[in-house]
Amino acid sequence: MKLKEFVDYYYSTNRKRVLNVTNLEFSDTRMSSFVESPEIVKKLSWVENYWPDDALLAKPKVTKYCLICVKDSYTDFHIDSGGASAWYHVLKGEKIFYLIKPTSANISLYE
Repeated sequence: MKLKEFVDYYYSTNRKRVLNVTNLEFSDTRMSSFVESPEIVKKLSWVENYWPDDALLAKPKVTKYCLICVKDSYTDFHIDSGGASAWYHVLKGEKIFYLIKPTSANISLYE
């Protein structure tokens, strides 16, 4: 699906399915110049701060992601790609986050 098609879907009122855009990395696009990561995100970024320059695998592109969600959508429990730090700007509506303590029991349930 092209982004234009998703935008049309986003603004439609008659949706048969609930869709999300969850993997739109835009750090190498014109849109990047309009978005600046908060300083704390840059400071805590594992990829930007700890990825070895001589690593066999190239540094993952996880600097700037755009997620677009509609009403009644959700994102399942996960760890962001490449250990990326995430930050959100909610344009409309709300996004609820459940933060779960990383105890041995909880990690075992997650796995």
